Amino acid sequence: MSGTSDTTVLACAPSPKITVAGEKKLAAIVVDLSQNVLYHYNDKGEAVAAYLVASGKKSTPTDKGLRIVTHIESYPYKSAPAGTKRRRNPGNYGPRIICLETVNPKTGARGKTGEFIHGNSNPKTLGKYASLGCIRMDNEVIKKLAREIKRGAFVLIK
Repeated sequence: MSGTSDTTVLACAPSPKITVAGEKKLAAIVVDLSQNVLYHYNDKGEAVAAYLVASGKKSTPTDKGLRIVTHIESYPYKSAPAGTKRRRNPGNYGPRIICLETVNPKTGARGKTGEFIHGNSNPKTLGKYASLGCIRMDNEVIKKLAREIKRGAFVLIK
């Protein structure tokens, strides 16, 4: 499954409700690591699509918690800092990268993370624990999602 909008699947989507520095908010994306499924929500908090993803393997797990979208990069990632993996090996990241920072839900303070939501050079890994911590998606799906997700959107990884 590269993606579905089937209402029976979306009815099982986790709640996108979050609290950041005492304010109630909605996540635009919730990643359920137990199922390796990414849920995309509209601005009313309704799940609109679910996608299989690959997340971190046991030795390099994807960290749970709250993230915020800082920006989106496009292949070949020439805007990425020199010396970074995505600059040296851009093909491993697919056509788009949704760049994230951590968010402390209590204070709203942000921090750096090396984890992204990005495309995938190996589609057979979708639905599996196969990455170094990033969340990998189907290349066509990440292009679509990157058009719909805006800077400042919240991502909950649970």
